[in-house]
Amino acid sequence: MPTIYEVAKRAGVSTATVSRVLSRPDVVAETTRRRVMQAVERLGFTPNALSKHLRQARTGKLVVTVPDIANPFFSLILKGIEDAAQREGYSVLLGDTQHEEAREERYAEMLKRKEADGLIFLGHRLPKEAAELVPCVAHCLDCSDPTRARRGWLRWTGLPGVRPGTSGAAGGVIASTVLAGA
Repeated sequence: MPTIYEVAKRAGVSTATVSRVLSRPDVVAETTRRRVMQAVERLGFTPNALSKHLRQARTGKLVVTVPDIANPFFSLILKGIEDAAQREGYSVLLGDTQHEEAREERYAEMLKRKEADGLIFLGHRLPKEAAELVPCVAHCLDCSDPTRARRGWLRWTGLPGVRPGTSGAAGGVIASTVLAGA
């Protein structure tokens, strides 16, 4: 697998110039850009996504957990989340927690390890660690009723609520919009 150093050598430029051509081509002269892109094509170079994410401090991934992936209730919600995430440049990682607290915690730990930028948790117990780490969105049975939301578990998390029972795909859009704006 060719490296950025090989591309730079073939194009007769620095690795910084190769990086600029690949990330911000508009700031590089046309002739230089063409030389670098020819070298990229000839060598079959593919930028390392992990390196890019480290530089940007962004993974471009959202973790979405459901308590039971076989439950058709979640399909419209997941469709809305996926559609909104794609529009915002995110990929969705789906986790089936099977109502198990240990699985929920493992997905929350992905945030701590910076393997994802956010969590959309569609289960019943939000891992406490998750609310402290990154922007999160929770669902509740009746977020439209402010008195119930105040009495419920959303109070201690301080999270925006999405009511998937009536929101359907719109709930996914709302959740993704909250995360994208965080």
